[in-house]
Amino acid sequence: MSVYLGKVELQSRDHLPHFHNITDEVKRIVAESGIKNGICTVYSHHTTCSVMTQESSHDTNYYGREYMQM
Repeated sequence: MSVYLGKVELQSRDHLPHFHNITDEVKRIVAESGIKNGICTVYSHHTTCSVMTQESSHDTNYYGREYMQM
């Protein structure tokens, strides 16, 4: 069994809640891994952050920022 670890580092803006679209970064990490079949797990180890999957959303949040799309 192969295991590959990739990292995406993010920083919030203006000390406000923010959604980051990490789709391209995750795709890049999966491609770098060279693994063709398996499971990709995305998580945050920080207590004030969460990972949310939202498909085909074009909504904006309270601050006018677009929600994450994955």
